[in-house]
Amino acid sequence: MYHGIPLEYGLSVGETEQIQEALARFREGALSPAHPAFYDEHWDAALHLPAGLRTFLEQFRRTEPAAALVIHGFPVDDEAVGPTPAHWEDVPVQGAVLDQELFLAMVGTALGDPFTFSTLQLGRVTQNLLPIRGDELRQSGHGSECLLEFHTEDGFHPGRCDYLLLFGMRNHDRVPTIVSSVRDVKISDETADLLRSPAS
Repeated sequence: MYHGIPLEYGLSVGETEQIQEALARFREGALSPAHPAFYDEHWDAALHLPAGLRTFLEQFRRTEPAAALVIHGFPVDDEAVGPTPAHWEDVPVQGAVLDQELFLAMVGTALGDPFTFSTLQLGRVTQNLLPIRGDELRQSGHGSECLLEFHTEDGFHPGRCDYLLLFGMRNHDRVPTIVSSVRDVKISDETADLLRSPAS
C-alpha cells in the first residue's frame, strides 16, 4: 500500500510525442474541452494516452492508493501561453492553452466522466483559476495575497466530483499546492458519530 502524497508519474519523451500526435487529431474538431459536448463526442479520449499512463490512471481509479497523483513532463511554452489574462472571461475557449486543456480532458476521461456546474465559469468544464484584481484577499481560486484555507471542492453540492484535475501553466513564485487527506485524520468515535449526524 502506498502512503505518500502524491503518487507520481513521469512522462517519457516518447510518451509526450505520442500525446502530441493525438492532440493534433483533437485540434481538428470544432469542440473545445471547455464545452460539455466535447465529452459526448470524445468519451474515449483516454484511449489515445500512452499505455503506461493509461494503466497508471486505471490502477489509481480502481484502488486509490493515495489521496492525489501528479503527472510530470507535459510541456508548457511560457512564451506561447502569453500574459496571464486579467479575468477568466478573457480566456478564449480555443486559445493558447488548448493543448494543455486537451491533455487534461484525456486524463479526465481515464478517471471518469468529466462534468461541471452551470454556475461555475459559464458552465466550462475546463476552467481557469488565475489572480483577479480586486479578489486578492478572497477565499477563492482568484485570490493572490492570502492563504487559501483547506476546503472540499464543490462542497456545496452532494454530487460533487470524485477527482479534481489541476494543470499548472506557470508558477514563477513556486507557490505550493497543499493537499490534505482525510485518511490521515485521527478522530475519536464520538467525533465520528457527530460528523455523521444530520445537521440540526
